[in-house]
Amino acid sequence: MKTILSFIIAVMGLPCVAYSGEIYGTIRIDGHLAKEIAVKITCQTGTEYNGFTDQYGGYSIYVRESGPCTLIVKDKNNHTLTKRLRSFSKPVMVNF
Repeated sequence: MKTILSFIIAVMGLPCVAYSGEIYGTIRIDGHLAKEIAVKITCQTGTEYNGFTDQYGGYSIYVRESGPCTLIVKDKNNHTLTKRLRSFSKPVMVNF
């Protein structure tokens, strides 16, 4: 019974993962890796997806919709950097 229930839960969650597109990359500011700063992706519908860079300036955010989006990065000096992109069901690499 537990196996069947686990299978049903996994199958129900699969469409969310299947239509999610990963947006990932590395962020450098003034030639240095942007460690542990906020990354936000805002899509055409107004939905926001948030994350942080790791110790190497890398980030990975799953976006559950396809279409035009904006990547927004705020550095530790409160400077805002933006970049327009398009999300797909397949991974998209966006570096700064």
